[in-house]
Amino acid sequence: MKIIINSIFKILALPLYILYLISNFVSSDRRSILFFTQIVSLIPGFIGIYYRRAFYEYLLDSLGRNVVIGFGTIFSTSKIEIGDNVYIGNYCSIGSSKIKEGSLLATRVNIISGTKQHIRKENKLVSGEFIQIEIGRNCWLGEGSIIAANIGDDTSVAAGAVVIKNSMGNSTLIGNPAKEIKSINTDES
Repeated sequence: MKIIINSIFKILALPLYILYLISNFVSSDRRSILFFTQIVSLIPGFIGIYYRRAFYEYLLDSLGRNVVIGFGTIFSTSKIEIGDNVYIGNYCSIGSSKIKEGSLLATRVNIISGTKQHIRKENKLVSGEFIQIEIGRNCWLGEGSIIAANIGDDTSVAAGAVVIKNSMGNSTLIGNPAKEIKSINTDES
């Protein structure tokens, strides 16, 4: 049944994706992505979940199976890879990233493309370096966290934490800037 529903929504999302492709001739890719992800983000309920998943299968670099993308969530680029069984809560903002399977993003999580996106040069703000942020397998990112660095597998990030340094994984990060407060022992002996 899910395969049939996903196929129907894939057909329904195709005209919007074609409009997105046409809009790239008129304006920049970034403006087009923001416009169309904002439109898609406002479709409520289970219809919105299925429609977003279908649309993002066309738009993003890759999208795994059983992905849920919540209401109000926007993407600022198509350079995003999302693994299987990922849950992205409501009102998230996602930049260039690779979110591996089994990860869960609570509401209002922001994944920004590094800490050097904007630089001051001669008293002017200029574009800096944008990097792809990697979120490991089975991570949990708490409400309102801001992620600007890579996070290793099996890591929990506390609500409101600001991650600006890479995390090796198997840990809990808390605070601003985020610090490791607990390492999770994965040795079964």
